[in-house]
Order: sequence, then structure tokens, then C-alpha cells
Amino acid sequence: MNKQHQAVANRVLTVVCTAVVMAAGIQNAHANAFRNPPGSSAALALDGAKTVMVDDASAICVNPANLADIDRASVQASLTLIKADASFDSPSVSADSRNTLKTLPNIYAVNPLGDGNIVFGLGITSPYGQSVEWAKSSTLPYFTEMTLVDITPTLSTRLCKYVSVGAGLDIYWSQLELEQLMPWSLATGNPTDATGSINLKGDGMAAGATLGVTLDITEKQRAALVYHSPFSIDYEGTAEFNGVPASLAAVGIQSRTDFETNIKFPTLVSLAYAIDLSKTVTVGAEVEWIEFSRFETRPLDIGANSNLQAPGGLPTEVPQNWDDVWTYGLAAAWQCSDSVQLRGSYRYLESPIPDTTLAPTLPDADKHTVGIGIGWEGKTQSIDFGYTYSFIEEREITSNQNPQYNATYETDSHIVTLSYSYYL
Repeated sequence: MNKQHQAVANRVLTVVCTAVVMAAGIQNAHANAFRNPPGSSAALALDGAKTVMVDDASAICVNPANLADIDRASVQASLTLIKADASFDSPSVSADSRNTLKTLPNIYAVNPLGDGNIVFGLGITSPYGQSVEWAKSSTLPYFTEMTLVDITPTLSTRLCKYVSVGAGLDIYWSQLELEQLMPWSLATGNPTDATGSINLKGDGMAAGATLGVTLDITEKQRAALVYHSPFSIDYEGTAEFNGVPASLAAVGIQSRTDFETNIKFPTLVSLAYAIDLSKTVTVGAEVEWIEFSRFETRPLDIGANSNLQAPGGLPTEVPQNWDDVWTYGLAAAWQCSDSVQLRGSYRYLESPIPDTTLAPTLPDADKHTVGIGIGWEGKTQSIDFGYTYSFIEEREITSNQNPQYNATYETDSHIVTLSYSYYL
């Protein structure tokens, strides 16, 4: 490229970079960064100590060791409704999120094998994901979505009177999609160039493991330790640059190229304790460590346009610099009758995203969640309801690596989960 062409390319890349490098962002509704809420009503309502207090089929993904004492086959279907609102307010752009009601299905099945010493389980869940959509009236990415499906076959057994263990193989498939308006005139300096758009889409697979141990300390006390292994997904797909002006095509910007990036998902370790205060009341506590620091950078490969990733152009990787975090929770359950249980919980969730890399595609913040729930169990079926509201702190960002993202971020969320189980 000559100097004039390089200058034009640099201008377009400065604008395009904002969209492309944030392709993996999603709107947070409940948990830290891009984590989804627990995948059943009981787990949502007992989120403050779920790994030690949830013992239905959804324990497949919460703590597989808790399946060990299940003595009959069952299937459970859960549907989570998430109402998450976000606002972005900067000196140049003010926007509110759109289409903020999301649905999240999960399904589980368990079956004792042979003489019942081993319990097999299979879960299909979405532990990470969600999406955010803004109006098409600004240079913010107006649609960003990460979808992730986890297929988890598990085995659980009781080693002795005091110890049960469980292990699951996590098979992940994930897809990223981003759409953003592209005001080409900002890149070319020609006011007659029309506004186009950028569309990114890619998918990938990975594998991991979930391990759990539950210890019955006494008849009234128990503890649980759960480990979710880290995993990394390489996303491959296409990037479409619509409406590319002739002046930019001349300097090598193609309308369609390959697109690749990578996301490193965290290690999770949780330790929980529960005690029966009486025959009908149980309380518990849980602490969790999440290794989000694995997400240091996000690599970027734009295929045929990679010649533009020269000094001063589009970067080959984008700093993220996330922090490791801790979460803390409390939960209680009251068996108010033979068939009805009332539940409640509290959890504090710290955001791993520093001010320097926060973005409107993932307006995360520290939050306090309060959950309630009720469960009814009959001879052959059960119905559960859980609800959580998050008290989310406002964030005012002034030191972002992208000056466009210096703004005030506000978020709000309501989560409802309905679960139905049938016992075979």
C-alpha cells in the first residue's frame, strides 16, 4: 500500500475494530460476565448454596455427586425467562437495550443402573451465553449474541456411608454472531459514502469435565466440593462487510472474508456447607472461585483481509485483562409440608471485567442477587418455581481502552425459572 491508501485503511480499521474485536461479548443478566443463571428452579432459588442443597436431576450440572442417592429414573425440563435491561450513556451516544426478554431451556434425565449403586445422568444445558441488542441509531454493535450448548453425560456413586462422588463429561458447542452499522464516510472522509453494515458469525466446539464430591459429615451436616474444568473454543466463520466503497476495495478491504477468534472459559471451584437446623429447615453457604484471568486477550484473524493487520491497523489480538473473582452465597429451605418446600437465597457476584475493557456488548457490574422459590412434589411428578432479582451497581467508566466506551452503564434483571419433573 502507498501512504495514502494506508491512511485510508487505518481510518476504516479504527472504526471496524470496535465491532470486530467485541464479537464475543454478551449482555449479563445474572452471573459473572458471560455466565448464565443456574439451569433449574431449585438451583436458581437455592443459588447461594446450590452445590450442597440441590439433589434433583439438575444436580447433573450443579454437583453430579448429589445424584448418588436417586433411586428412580426421572426426566426434568426447565425453562428460564430472563428480562435484562441495560442503558449506555456517554457524551456522544445514549441508548437503551431492546428485545430484552430472553428464554433459556434446559433438560435433564437420570437413571439408576443395575442394583442402583451407580446413577447415570444426561443434561443438555446452556451455562454460558445470552445476548444484547441496541437500536440501529449509533455505532454501537446493535446485535451481539453468544449461544453455548453443553451436553453432559454423568456417572455418580456412593463410595461409602459418608462420601458420594460424581463425574461428567462436558461437550460444548458455541456460536457467536454480531451485527453493526458501518458509517463508511467516517473511514473514507467522503460524506457521500453510504452507511453499510458488518456481520460476523462463527462457531466452534470444545470438551471439559465436571467433578463433584459430597461428604455427609453427620446425619445433619454435609459439605460439597465441585470442580468445573477450563476449556477454550476456537470460533471459525465468516465476516461480511456490506456496502464497501470503491475507495476501500481498492486498498484491499474485501466484502467477505474468513473470521476466527478464541475465547478461554474459566476454571470454577466451589465449596459449600449445609446443616439441618430441624427436621424441616436446612440452611447452607457457598463460596466459589472463578479463574476469569484466563481471558487475557482475544485473538483476531480476518482471513483475506489479514494484510490490513499491519502496524497502525487492525490488531491481531485485543487485551481483555479480566480478573479472578470470588462469589459468596447463603440459602435456606423449609419443608413446610410433605409435598411443598419453600426456598430462598442470597449471592454476591463480583464482576471480573476492569474499567479499561468494559464494553456495551457486556455491561457487567458487581451485583447482589436475591432469590425465592417453591417446589411441589407428588408421587410421579413435581413442579418447581424460582425467581431472582439482581441489585446491580451502576458503573461510570472514564479510563476505557476504547474512548467510545467511556460512559455510564446501568443494568437491571429479573429471572424466572419453571421446572417440571416426571418420575418413571
